Amino acid sequence: MLPLVEYIRYLGKQCRLLTKNLAFKRAHPNVALPPAHLAFDAYGSNNWMSYWKEGKLVASWVVDKLSEHKENCKTVLEWGCGPGRVIRHIPSLLQDLDCFGTDYNQESILWCSDNIPGIRFAENNLLPPLPFAENMFDAVYAISVVTHLSEQCCLHWMDELYRVLKPNGLLLIWTNGDRISQLILPEEKAEYDLGHFVVRSRYEEGKKMFLSFHPPEWVHSRLLQHFDILCHYSEECPGSQDVWAARVVKQDLSNNLAGGNA
Repeated sequence: MLPLVEYIRYLGKQCRLLTKNLAFKRAHPNVALPPAHLAFDAYGSNNWMSYWKEGKLVASWVVDKLSEHKENCKTVLEWGCGPGRVIRHIPSLLQDLDCFGTDYNQESILWCSDNIPGIRFAENNLLPPLPFAENMFDAVYAISVVTHLSEQCCLHWMDELYRVLKPNGLLLIWTNGDRISQLILPEEKAEYDLGHFVVRSRYEEGKKMFLSFHPPEWVHSRLLQHFDILCHYSEECPGSQDVWAARVVKQDLSNNLAGGNA
C-alpha cells in the first residue's frame, strides 16, 4: 500500500497519463501490464510506454554486458525484479536461458508468476537468504536495489549473492554513484565526498523513499570487497545510476572433486 503523499502523486499521474496509457493498451493488446500502483511503487511511474520501452532498453543493455563479461551464460537471476519491467524481455534476448526473478514485494511476484511465462519467480525478504542453492547462477543483476537498503543490509545481501553465484559468476549491480551525487543535499555530499555510505532512513527500508548513496571508494572497500571488479559504468549505461560489473572469486569444488575421483 502506498503512503498517503505517494498515493496522491500516483492518482495525479494516473489522471495525466490516462489518454497515453489507453493508447498504449490499444496499440499493444497482447501485452500483460501490471496493476498501475505496482509500477508506480517500483519505478515512480505508471506510464506504460515508458514501462515497455525502458524495460526493453535496459534488458538489451544487461544482455550486452552479460555477453561481454560471461561466456555461456545459462542461469540468470534478477534480484529485485519488481513487476517485471526488465526481466520479461531477457529470455527473448538470450537463447537457452533458465531465468529467475525475486522481489521483496509479494504482490509483484504474484503478478509476475501469473502473467510472465517462461521465468521462475520467488519472493525474498528484506534480509537473506534467497530460496536457491549455493553456486546456482551464472549471473545475477540487481537494478536499483541496494539504493534502497541500509549499509548492513547491503553487505548481508552481497554475501548472499556471492553464495548463489557460481565460481567466476558475474554480478551486475546498480548504485547511486557520482552521477546522482550532484543532486544530493550539501551535508550528504560532504559525507559522500569522504567516501562514506550515505543514507536517508526516514522511511521504511526496502521502499523507494528509503535512499542510499554509494561512493566508488565504498563500493571497492565494502560492497564488492569479495568480488573481482571488472568494470565501472557511469555515462555508458541507461538512466542516472552507476553500474558495476564484478566476478565471483571462489574455488570450484565440483571440479576438484571430479579430479580427485579420476
